[in-house]
Parts: sequence; C-alpha cells; structure tokens
Amino acid sequence: MAKRVHDGPIAIFELQPRESALTPPVGGGLNAITAQEQWPGAGVMVPATTLAAFGNIPEAEPGEPLSGVPDPALIENGTLPKVGDDGRLPWKVYARPYDAKDDRPRIAIIISGMGLSQAVTRAAIKRLPGPVTLAFDPYATDLDGWVKRARQAGHEVLVSLPMEPEGFPLKDPGPYALLTSLDAQENLRRLDFILGRLPGYVGVISVMGSKFRASEPHVRPILEVLKGRGLMFVDGGAAKGNLAPKIATEIGLPRVISNIDLVNVSSRAAIDQRLAELEGIVRQQAVAVAIAAPYPATLERLAAWAATLEAKNLALAPVSSLADRQFL
Repeated sequence: MAKRVHDGPIAIFELQPRESALTPPVGGGLNAITAQEQWPGAGVMVPATTLAAFGNIPEAEPGEPLSGVPDPALIENGTLPKVGDDGRLPWKVYARPYDAKDDRPRIAIIISGMGLSQAVTRAAIKRLPGPVTLAFDPYATDLDGWVKRARQAGHEVLVSLPMEPEGFPLKDPGPYALLTSLDAQENLRRLDFILGRLPGYVGVISVMGSKFRASEPHVRPILEVLKGRGLMFVDGGAAKGNLAPKIATEIGLPRVISNIDLVNVSSRAAIDQRLAELEGIVRQQAVAVAIAAPYPATLERLAAWAATLEAKNLALAPVSSLADRQFL
C-alpha cells in the first residue's frame, strides 16, 4: 500500500513493505535520513501524471502473454530467485521468447522507473509494444501486481539496482543503494532485499553507480551473486572507470550494456535525434540498447518510432535476446 502524504506537482508516498521488511538501512542517503523510523521507501517522489497525458498514444496490439510467475522451482526463502535443481536459469525461463533465426539488427528499449506512478506504468504497459522491456523500481508498491500486468501484455521485466554515484549523497540513489562505504555483508543484505521485491524478472539494471561500479572489491561480489542466482546484468551506461561489464564477462554473468541514454532527453526533436543515433549504432554493431524514462513525450515518440522499424529491416527485441552480444 502507498499512503499519499503530499499533493501538488510532486506526490510523495510512504511505501509499505512487501511481506517482511528489513531493518533500517545502515549508512543510507538523504531518503533514508528523511525516512527515519518509517519504512525505507518513504520519501520517494513521483511527478504527478494522469492517464490523459498519454491519450494521444494508441494502445499497442495485444501480444502473446508471457508465462505466469514466479515458478515455484526457481524461488527460495519465499521471494529470492535461484537456479532450479534441474539447472534452469530464471533469466532464461522468464525471458520473452525471441526467434533466434531472425538475423535482423536488434534494438532493445528499456523503460526505467516503472511502478512509481500508476498512470505512467499503465501507459507503458498498454501503449508500448511487447518487446519493450520494463524496469521496475524496487521502492515502488504492488510490484507483484505490476509484473503480472506487464507480462500479461508481453513485456519482459527487470528490477532496478541502485548504486552509489559520484557526488553521493547530493546525488541520492535511495536508502537501499549499494555503497562503497559499506562492507560486503551489508551490501549483499541490501541486494537480497531488492531481489526479493518482485517476482519473474530476467535480471537487474544498474541505476546511477558511477562510483560503485568503479570499485572492483565492491562490485564483484554483487555480480557473483547475480550469476549464482541465474540472473542477467544490464549495465546502465558508460561511466569513467566502470568495471562491471568486464567483471561480468570474466565470471560468465550474462550482460548487456546501454548505448544510448534517453532518460534526460525531453523534447520530441531531441528524442527523435537520439533514436536516429541508436539506429546508426545498431547498423554498425548488430545490437543496440537504449534506456528511457516514461515521460509522455518519450512514450509517444517511442511508439511512433517502433512502428517504423519493420520497414527499416530492424527488430525491436527484448533485452534478454541481446545478452553477451556486445563487444567491450
């Protein structure tokens, strides 16, 4: 449940835990400070957006629903993903099927910030094609329900994994972010919390993390756990000294690396320009990935652009179909 505690251009919600909550975080950021004795999701801010803002975007053609989740054989301790006793990997079991014989260049689009706003999340689920991957925020509520709705519409799902950026705590990834100031045990505890927040996802996508991903002693144990749980890792974007993709390759963790950031692009012309750049990348490298925020203008341009790909001999593909297809 989410209790609205402030109305206006920004809506602030107090989040209630999924099943059992962990104890308050150690060394949390600004959100953790404001949360104090409340559950650590308190203080998450969501722009107030109504369904009317997406009214000019037609609903996508219904796709083939994905399987129900979670698979009981791929869960331990009630919520955490695991490799099945028969060797099945969650990232493959929960993946949206993709025709391996399709040799067209593949583009994956990931929409971040899912679950924080009902109107925004519903719009992304209903108005974007099924191959678009949706990344849910671990601080959101009703994540089980949102994942069910997303998969029913054919969308593959990721969970966002907040990590410490340069400039922390002014740049705040939230109270359960992985931090270089914490020991491995505490960071792994936070990782378990985030991995247990929702079912049926193929992997995690890093959020912020420019400082954390540059520290091998901190990032390696996290990636090893992801590998051990049969998940994939999506690196959220280039950052100076980023070691995560290299380490993932070394340990055999399936990985994907973002090429284009649409999160901070707001005008329609700028979005179109970045999508054109994405097409240039995929024609050179055969695969390309972009991360976008679910703003009305962004969803409108993405939906219109996706409708042009067939004529360009380009394929919109789920992110899982791009695993380990990019050169470092």
